[in-house]
Amino acid sequence: MSVSSGYVFGMHVGLSPSPHHSAQILETCVFRVHGPRGGDVSRRWSAMFKNTRDEGLNLSSEDVSGQVDGSNGLDKGEKIQITDEDVDPEILYWSLAIIFYALGARIPYFVMNGFIRRVWGRFGIDKVNLLSNGVYLVRFRGKENMEKVLSGGPVMFDNRPVIMKRWEPGINLEKEGIKEVPIWVRLPGLNLKFWGQTSLMKIGKLIGRPVKTDKITANKEKLEYARLMVEVPVDGEFSAEIDFLDEKGVTVNQKVSYEWKPINCNKCKGMGHDEGNCPNLWTRKQNRRRETMNRETVRKVWKPVQVRQ
Repeated sequence: MSVSSGYVFGMHVGLSPSPHHSAQILETCVFRVHGPRGGDVSRRWSAMFKNTRDEGLNLSSEDVSGQVDGSNGLDKGEKIQITDEDVDPEILYWSLAIIFYALGARIPYFVMNGFIRRVWGRFGIDKVNLLSNGVYLVRFRGKENMEKVLSGGPVMFDNRPVIMKRWEPGINLEKEGIKEVPIWVRLPGLNLKFWGQTSLMKIGKLIGRPVKTDKITANKEKLEYARLMVEVPVDGEFSAEIDFLDEKGVTVNQKVSYEWKPINCNKCKGMGHDEGNCPNLWTRKQNRRRETMNRETVRKVWKPVQVRQ
């Protein structure tokens, strides 16, 4: 059937590809076509774009459910049912993803994206997605590599612990309540005879659950302090000093320095700082200072001075 003319909202237009007619056609969702043999044929608006290239999902009911009348096919009060067949492809897709976020920080996407790809790039990252609440979804190309990342031990970002867990259907993507976190601690001036693996493990138990030392401590390259990673409860006490007995039974007092503490802030509900050091409070103070300076600024206007003769 060759199309010669048509009606759009009762207005006769020729279906030529002129800009004027194209604009009129784009204002409607259903159009009526007249063929040379007579008779009207109603067609769906989506049919006009069947041969156009579109990278998005096609959600027209004609193609998805077979309905062409634009209705949802439900009686009043009836609810749409999502089936296992509907969700299985998405569950399979995200089964290769882990949830990832750093405690006490809201990091810009480009910073965290670069960090993730630098740390895990060799494991075949497919994509890094940022959610609105500061939680990242990192999807891998294979399950084996994802398992290696999850079993690779704690990861730190700017001395802050990073929380990682496997994505599962129904999981809450909000930052969930955390009971324990890994942190780095320093033991300044620790006697060199206590730098062995078993000694550091016993000393670390006085602070939390020892995980590992850093490479510099293991290689005894920097002797100013020993650096340990320990897991501590977020509501625990962080003593500045610990005591233990040496090989002769003499009490040794050792200072402890924490690179980061899981302190909760009542102002912003974040972690890693108290109310007095809250970044939001500092920002408000800076804004008030600028407002005060703007109000106190005196505008100077140049005026010519008349000199008496």
